Amino acid sequence: GHSTGDIPDSNQTGEKDRLVKWKTGLIANSRAYVGNVEINGRTYGDRILKSPVFQYDVFTEVNFLDVAPNDGDQITALAAYGDRILEFKNGAVYIINVSKELEFLEDEQQGAGVLFQAAVTTTPFGVLWVNTNGCYLYDGEKISQLQLGKISSSDWESNITSLATIGYDPAH
Repeated sequence: GHSTGDIPDSNQTGEKDRLVKWKTGLIANSRAYVGNVEINGRTYGDRILKSPVFQYDVFTEVNFLDVAPNDGDQITALAAYGDRILEFKNGAVYIINVSKELEFLEDEQQGAGVLFQAAVTTTPFGVLWVNTNGCYLYDGEKISQLQLGKISSSDWESNITSLATIGYDPAH
């Protein structure tokens, strides 16, 4: 269903550099989604490429998601929970519903972005992430700030840096 020239490959033949590079990616809804991409020699910092169903290694320039294009920010991390993808940028997080053939933006939270993938982790309870503004949980329905009422804002601001990371150990 694709023309040969549309599918990037590693042979770098012809006039296009047909390699696909990305900074973050995941599998959801039987597709691969990769964000902050370079394809055919062009860089798209705020674009997600998606593969055809069950073809996790096929990406073209025509199969993509642009959630908040031209906002001056780039995708820094991706996470999936249920039939939702969380697209993280430096300054915001976007919740994308991928339950149907066409994806759509469900919600966004400004100020809840992260600088890199290590600030995000997926657990059986939802997606957790941390930044200088707080520690967040997306449980499939809503985003909650977990530190509220537990750690004062001044303590949070003086002890948490933009390089904070988070992890989950199911054994403890």
